Amino acid sequence: MLEAPEVIVGIKARGNELTTCITLASDLHFTLPPDGGIWLLPRHLRVPEGFVSDGASVPRFFWRLLSPPIDPITLGPSIVHDWLYINAKKYHLTRKECDRWYYIALYRNGYPLWKCDLTYLGIRLLGWRHWEGD
Repeated sequence: MLEAPEVIVGIKARGNELTTCITLASDLHFTLPPDGGIWLLPRHLRVPEGFVSDGASVPRFFWRLLSPPIDPITLGPSIVHDWLYINAKKYHLTRKECDRWYYIALYRNGYPLWKCDLTYLGIRLLGWRHWEGD
């Protein structure tokens, strides 16, 4: 289980829109699950203090169905997923591998399987907008 990390929550203006801005207050250490399909990464990684994420990138319309951007079950995996997207090249990861890790981390955190499935589908369809790998 990846517990909710210590964070500083704020709001950031992006054009005419306000977006959630979550800054890690301390390092976030995580272990990749052995059956996660991500075999090129070391098993233990660290998201550094000061890393900024938007939490779970769930459109407001779906908050009641899935979860808001800041939820104790999804926060840790969401921050790590954002970090993996930014650092994918460094670890030779594909977007699909990052998304699969997120799916498994959500499930292991106690997120219901049907919500994991919907979240994974959404990420596979729309995640390319945030992808910084090749």
